[in-house]
Amino acid sequence: DCHGYFVDGKFDQMQKARPYSAFRTAFGDLCEMILARGDETTSMISNSIIRAVGKSVGSITSEIIPNLVKIIGPQPPDSTNLVGHEVKNRFDYVMQTFVSAISQPEHPVVIFLDDL
Repeated sequence: DCHGYFVDGKFDQMQKARPYSAFRTAFGDLCEMILARGDETTSMISNSIIRAVGKSVGSITSEIIPNLVKIIGPQPPDSTNLVGHEVKNRFDYVMQTFVSAISQPEHPVVIFLDDL
C-alpha cells in the first residue's frame, strides 16, 4: 500500500515575470495534499522539512511555495547577503533538500513539469 504523491506544473510562457511558476503550482498542490492527510502527517513532514532545510533558509522555499507556510509556519527572513551564483547555488541546494525531505520510500513524490 503506497501513499505517494503525484504533482504537476506547467511553465506558462506568458508569465515570464513569474519564474518557477510550475514549481509554485506543483508544490502548492503537494502542500494541500499533505494538509489533507491530517495533523499527524503534516507535523511529521513539517519537522522533516525544517530539519533538512533549516529555519534560516526556510523562507527561501516559502517565497517560491507560499502554501508551505501552512505546513512549516512562518520562517525568519534569510539574513545572509549572497550575490550572483551564490544565490542560485543556495536556491538549488535548498530545493533539492526540500524535495528529499518530503519524498520518502513509503511516500514517494512524482513531479511532472510541462513545457520546460
